[in-house]
Amino acid sequence: MAHLITLEDLNTSINSEPRVLDLKLAKALGFKEPRMIRKLIARNVESLKQFGSLHMEQTPPSAKGGRPTTEYWLNKKQGLFLCAKSSTEKAALVTIEMVEVFDEYTQGKLEAVLAAREAQKGSRYGTPPALSNMPAVQQRLPLKHKPIDPKAIHDAVDEVLTVLGHFKLMTQQGHQSKASTKVHNLLLDAARNACSEITKQVIFHC
Repeated sequence: MAHLITLEDLNTSINSEPRVLDLKLAKALGFKEPRMIRKLIARNVESLKQFGSLHMEQTPPSAKGGRPTTEYWLNKKQGLFLCAKSSTEKAALVTIEMVEVFDEYTQGKLEAVLAAREAQKGSRYGTPPALSNMPAVQQRLPLKHKPIDPKAIHDAVDEVLTVLGHFKLMTQQGHQSKASTKVHNLLLDAARNACSEITKQVIFHC
């Protein structure tokens, strides 16, 4: 199952703060007409401002004509507030993914993910790059000498082992058919994160 919100959806060019586009959030939430989220924003402007500046940008009319439109770039708390207000079927799932994605950004994973995906274009699962692709990754990652962080590698690998443990338990309890797809995706994500962390540690010492 594809993620509804990913690290690539974050815009960090606005006051160096990660934000997500209102229409992207609307599509993730399952709005039939994504622009309807702007009416929800308009009804809750004052509440949204309690979570920080409400960043607006004017977009020019399309080639077919029409009026300029205003798009909103929402920070984490503003996005979560709108998830709660939307009352859509996907609201709970999108809320979870928003928290996870913004947390990944604060952990410094955005640059590594973008670099790995760029180096692995065409890969079925988007796995971290092989050693032959290291130079491409190095161009996107800050290179500086520092000691290998055993805890970072341990935590990353432990995440994979934890997911495997849950999968084994669910299989023993007869829930494999219901959970296999979800656990498979979680396992891929955990493995990707673990390999990305190990890749970074290797790069720092090349």
